[in-house]
Amino acid sequence: MFNSQTILQLAHLARLNLSASEANQFLPQIESLLDYVRVIQEVDLQMPGGTRVEPLRSPTQFFPSSGDAWASALREDQVEIPSLDLQGVPTILSSSVSIEESGFKVPQVVERHESS
Repeated sequence: MFNSQTILQLAHLARLNLSASEANQFLPQIESLLDYVRVIQEVDLQMPGGTRVEPLRSPTQFFPSSGDAWASALREDQVEIPSLDLQGVPTILSSSVSIEESGFKVPQVVERHESS
């Protein structure tokens, strides 16, 4: 079912460079993880009375919407104006290795394919 070739294909799709020996090393770990998922899938979700436990769709699903202690966990976002240096550049950029146009400059991670 799951083999090292499958791992190499998934690694390629995820843009990971794995060797065949690395794929073989990961194979038992992934098989163990999939075995655990199979165990979880076997859990009986029927409650007494025939009610089924529904899956949790969001970690905030159980927070009440009315005003008790949990409601503050779902507060609205608050926009804060960033502090600026003397040149008007946000001070957070002082921790950056490289800055471009008043922003963080990071290495390119997506390849561009030129159409012919």
